[in-house]
Amino acid sequence: MKSNIYTFTITSVLCILIFLVIEPSSPFSMSDSLFIYESSFMEPLFFMLLGISISSLILIFYKKINFFVWTRKILVWFLPISLVMVAAGSDGAQFGTVSRTVTAQVMGTLLVIITAILITFQVFIEKKKNKETK
Repeated sequence: MKSNIYTFTITSVLCILIFLVIEPSSPFSMSDSLFIYESSFMEPLFFMLLGISISSLILIFYKKINFFVWTRKILVWFLPISLVMVAAGSDGAQFGTVSRTVTAQVMGTLLVIITAILITFQVFIEKKKNKETK
């Protein structure tokens, strides 16, 4: 349970900090020297962390074993593939290519969906085992 809470807390704090830096209306918005990194690095990182944060929030309410299964079976292969796909995206809107921000949004959403499917599957297996033992 502590691992879930730590992961959720760390990713949520990072999301908030990045949001404060990239949001133009915030008093902490970045200077012009960092503006060039917004679309190529900061926004994709924000959306990837948001997906991890939402997934770990879902996992807080379940057993610790579900978190370890998620970490070992989903996050280990999903995160590197996501990072490669986001890095392969274009910096801005170009004809025929998808931007890094959109790719990060899709991958973050996909991570949340995969997490929900994994939890549903784990709960189903657990109920089936409990039913067989009775």
